[in-house]
Amino acid sequence: MKSKIIISAILLAISSSSFGQVMTLDSCKNIAIANNNDLESARQERDAAKRVKQSAFTNYFPQISAGAFVSKFNDNMIEYDVEIPPEVGMGLAQAMPALAQLLGGIDTHIGLVDHFNIAEVSAIEPIYLGGRVRYGNKLAKVGEDVADMKLNLATEQTLAKTEQLYWQILALKEKRNTIDNYCQYLDNLEKDAQNAFDAHVLDKSNLLKVKLEKSKIKSKKLQLENGIDLLLMSLAQHIGVAYSDSFDIADSEINVVSPSEIIVDNKDALNNRYEYQMLSKSVQAEELRYKMVRGENLPSIAVGATGMYLDFMEDNDMMRGMIWAGVQIPISQWWSGSHKMKEQKIKADLARTKLDNSSELMTLQMDKTACDLNQSFAEIEVAESLVNEAEEHYKIVKDNYDAGILSMSDLLEAQATLQSAKDNLSDSKAQYMIKANDYLTAIGKYNR
Repeated sequence: MKSKIIISAILLAISSSSFGQVMTLDSCKNIAIANNNDLESARQERDAAKRVKQSAFTNYFPQISAGAFVSKFNDNMIEYDVEIPPEVGMGLAQAMPALAQLLGGIDTHIGLVDHFNIAEVSAIEPIYLGGRVRYGNKLAKVGEDVADMKLNLATEQTLAKTEQLYWQILALKEKRNTIDNYCQYLDNLEKDAQNAFDAHVLDKSNLLKVKLEKSKIKSKKLQLENGIDLLLMSLAQHIGVAYSDSFDIADSEINVVSPSEIIVDNKDALNNRYEYQMLSKSVQAEELRYKMVRGENLPSIAVGATGMYLDFMEDNDMMRGMIWAGVQIPISQWWSGSHKMKEQKIKADLARTKLDNSSELMTLQMDKTACDLNQSFAEIEVAESLVNEAEEHYKIVKDNYDAGILSMSDLLEAQATLQSAKDNLSDSKAQYMIKANDYLTAIGKYNR
């Protein structure tokens, strides 16, 4: 499934670069999963943790090794002379003259062992190491679980930031649409004012007010365009695509739902948080490290077998084998080991304390994000009410302006109030979507 997402994200990136990079929220998320640097680092850490686990598993099997040693001495290691007693030599000369003559020509100096060659293969199987092999494998499994949780958390954070940037851009684009409509309105108003001025029914100050308002709106629109460009650059960098002038997000309406459809009972929400799960694993890891330190102070039992090839005399090489069993008791280590055990026990207690404190903070965060979500929804309702009131106010002012009762300054002020109310509504909706993501993240339900 993950490979399908990455492949589709790559194809989407290729098509986007060919025909203009207009991104939807889903396409931004898919590309971010494939390209984000933080996610790639988390994947590499997970792969490394898997290798550690696989390496730890090999400790259950015999450790097999082989070696060889070859040497040549500058002289014999063993030397001696063979002496024939005189009485034996005389008797041998009388009985067997030919043999006595032959022996007389032989060197009676003998040298042995002028080289020493050895090759060996050994296998050692640990029977008992104080539980260190078993606890080491459990610790490696905890490390793998934590790496998976870090990847899931990094994915969650990457997607949440992607969505946050997306909603912020969309809110600014809605503001830009409002300004564009206002600019069009001012253009029409300026034409009417110019015609009225030319007809000598409107003084120049009113015409200048319209021109001044247009200049203010152009300046505001320029600032808005710069803000959109900066956010688009941030989004492109975050999802891992090259930014260009054609990079943009698709226009869409921000639809909000009531907090009652989002907020749930927080009773079991804490267990869903990856942060809580990793802290729990941290406690488990420290407890396993304590057991491994304790195992260093316990006896070690191992068995083994060795096969050897020996060559140190001409025509006298040999092969030998042996099996053995051994026990090692770390007596001198008990003193320092007791302090290491106490140190590790303190670390385990610290991990439990950190888990408890973090659990309380995460529970408070759940409550706070729920309150923020309700408050943000209430702000949307207020903003919608303000828009309705501003529209009604503008309609009344426009009618009075057309009737000649109110001035152009009143009309411009009413229109500016309406624009401000619409901008505030866009901001409120975007903030609500971000608050909703914050709440879902706090209860461990985002993207699940």
